[in-house]
Amino acid sequence: MEAVITKPLAAATLVAGLSWSSVTLGTSKQECVAAAQDAQSLRADAKLVSAREKLLICAREACPRVVRADCASWLTEVDQALPSLVVRVRDAGGADLAGALFLDGAKLRDSLDGAPVVLDPGPRRVRIELADGRSVEREVLVAAGEKNRLVVLEAPSAGSPAPGRGPPAAAQRGQVSEPPAKESSVAPWVIGGIGAVGLVTFGVLQVLARSEYGELEDGCGRARTCTDDELSPVRTKFVVSAVGLGVGVVGLGVAGTWLLVQSDGESGPRARLAVEPSPSGAMLRGGLSF
Repeated sequence: MEAVITKPLAAATLVAGLSWSSVTLGTSKQECVAAAQDAQSLRADAKLVSAREKLLICAREACPRVVRADCASWLTEVDQALPSLVVRVRDAGGADLAGALFLDGAKLRDSLDGAPVVLDPGPRRVRIELADGRSVEREVLVAAGEKNRLVVLEAPSAGSPAPGRGPPAAAQRGQVSEPPAKESSVAPWVIGGIGAVGLVTFGVLQVLARSEYGELEDGCGRARTCTDDELSPVRTKFVVSAVGLGVGVVGLGVAGTWLLVQSDGESGPRARLAVEPSPSGAMLRGGLSF
């Protein structure tokens, strides 16, 4: 009776063991294949550090022979392509300093130990934070296959402002930066030209008006028979010449003041010119706003 019971139990135990082994083997194979596929994708994206971690999984003895062989070959290639840096920081005198190492904003080591840092290729930002709060950083282009590249950073002098908070680079080098030169405005030259035209107009019309007025005095003026039609052209020339004189004086005054103020490095004034009618002809108004 005991023998009959023992045989079925042994058979059941054997079947259970075979089933568990096959499940374990199937799960391990899936993990190996998935790790190999992920490693290839990561290599294509130049993420060699993560690709190496996946290749270490699929290169284990528990993985199928074909997958294991491929992963081992790929692991050798990735190890050859993985670059590494050796980072050091020194003061102005060349002495080595201690500090925490950051890569692309993430802290890698609490202190520099001279050991190489394995990282992915591409542009990287290396930063060292010293114990006294000073920091120094540098952009580095890391090439694939570059091994133990030495990167030396020079720490700022004690008391120097933090990066991005200090004065301009020229001032840090002891140079005094000058403000950009302001462009000269052409407005005063235009206003001066208008003033010059006004003075020329005044001179010409004064000559003509006085000449015509003299002729009228020698003619109809003696007999006091001059009509408005004869006097009107002469009167108009006198009025226009007066306006030209006002434009000339104000225009040249504004231009001269503008150029004087502009030479002092200040912004030029704003000029206002206006001709208004008056009972005797016209009136010129002008002004400057500073």
